[in-house]
Amino acid sequence: LEEHAWDHEWRSALPANKSPMRALQGWNIPIARYNFLLTVDRKEIEFLHNLKNLISEYLQNKNNQPLSIAVFGAPGSGKSFSIKQLAKALNLPGYEIKDITFNLSQFNEDNPTDLYQAFHAVRDIALSGKIPLVFWDEFDSKDLAWLRYFLAPMQDGEFQEGQLTHNIGKSIFVFAGGTCTCMEEFEEKVQGARSQKGPDFLSRLKGYINVMGPNPVLPFSERKKLADTALDEISIMNLAKNADPEYIIRRAILVNSLLSLNYHHLVQNGELQIDDGVLNAFLLAPQFKHGTRSMETIFKTSQLFNKNKYNRSDLPPQSQMDLHVDGQQFYTLLSQEFRQYQGGESFYHLVNEINLDEPTIEKMAIGIHTIYSLVFTSGKEKEPLTITKDEFLNEYKKLTSLPEGTPVDEVSQNYHNARKIPEKLAAVGFGIIPLDATIPAGSLTHEEFEKVSQLEHIRWVQHHIDAGWMYSPKKDKSNKLHDALVPWDKEEYEKAETIYGKGYTSKMGLGQDMVLSEHYRNLDRVITLAIPWILEYVGYKMVRIKETVAK
Repeated sequence: LEEHAWDHEWRSALPANKSPMRALQGWNIPIARYNFLLTVDRKEIEFLHNLKNLISEYLQNKNNQPLSIAVFGAPGSGKSFSIKQLAKALNLPGYEIKDITFNLSQFNEDNPTDLYQAFHAVRDIALSGKIPLVFWDEFDSKDLAWLRYFLAPMQDGEFQEGQLTHNIGKSIFVFAGGTCTCMEEFEEKVQGARSQKGPDFLSRLKGYINVMGPNPVLPFSERKKLADTALDEISIMNLAKNADPEYIIRRAILVNSLLSLNYHHLVQNGELQIDDGVLNAFLLAPQFKHGTRSMETIFKTSQLFNKNKYNRSDLPPQSQMDLHVDGQQFYTLLSQEFRQYQGGESFYHLVNEINLDEPTIEKMAIGIHTIYSLVFTSGKEKEPLTITKDEFLNEYKKLTSLPEGTPVDEVSQNYHNARKIPEKLAAVGFGIIPLDATIPAGSLTHEEFEKVSQLEHIRWVQHHIDAGWMYSPKKDKSNKLHDALVPWDKEEYEKAETIYGKGYTSKMGLGQDMVLSEHYRNLDRVITLAIPWILEYVGYKMVRIKETVAK
């Protein structure tokens, strides 16, 4: 691995091309494998580890009351796959697990006969000496009408059919959400379903996991805020990408895992043979309509029989692709080059990063606003880098929110900038840890300071263009025209398409000798100047992580 990186696409190309375990070897990265399930997400690893311990302990004790857990995620996110692989990874001698699935949305909730038959099928497996792993799919459908029927089986391990009571036996109940994509959403839905015994059902669950899948996920709290807005699907998807940048790593692992598992001939010397354009399209397609199932279907309908490389010509026609992805956009991405720097520290950061909560992001956004405003209110517009930490903090402490009336574009810029601070620091080998950690804070060298400032400019340009801005030699905010939508320097000018991508360079100023002025560069640099001050104010510090990089 080389020395520096920050680009999502390059990061994800590592575990996509190579075996993920091999690609991440030598890095201080959390990685867990449960049979064919592989994850590098800290939260998911923690949830899976807890569930594995829960199931192992349950199987080895004498309790015959069913173990009840819940799994949530968007359709096609891999809910049942995750639990099945976890169960297969237990390796407990003397225990044979057999899975069985029932879709409750297909049952008649007014007549529980179908459910009783399902319970009998579960009971038959238990009586045969095996442990039933029972998936109650779409259990949250039909206004949670099914919940009341599960209270006695979950609590006592038995169900009553007419005048007869039947013991279910030792079994694992997995309640897979069909309408709720996370536990938080289900909990809210349950509070409005007291007549259906929602809270009683919730109290009987012993554990849960939210499965993320290959598409970017917007936190439930953010989705609630957007419920009454008129944002279009593209805008919501962009918000999800900003909130969940790790989605592209999940996709990379899925691409490698699915192709390596089902198309062994595409793997040569431990490396997946796939065209860069094809990989680019799978990683950057905004959304797979049916999650992992869409990716699997595209692979199955590609012409991969006896092929030693996955080429563009192997893909199904666009009309068929449209069933699972935006076919036109997918084919456009085939010819788009990777925007990349060299290196790997940012990948280390991505899977180790602290998840900054929304209140912290908001405080950081206020800090971005403060330092930028201070340039113009302190009389230091010509020398912004002379602003001191004390001057900054004096103004920072006065604000508890962004000023009322701040234009929407500026609010978005401040929040986006705050979210990208960890990524920019990762590009030069820095991570973020809590302020009270014993590792001493680090400081940027001159070269690192300039690099982070340049990355801030790239971020600023791309975010402006995403918001509808274009280059003009004269700035005009009302018409979204800006004279700073140009490359940082001559070197960046020569590599503009590689760094920004064609979709951005078409709206930038790329004329002869058209590079960023020193005045605008200083506005990017002053943001970099304030990063350690902002982090300290919200309870964090930046530290070097270079020693963790494989040489």
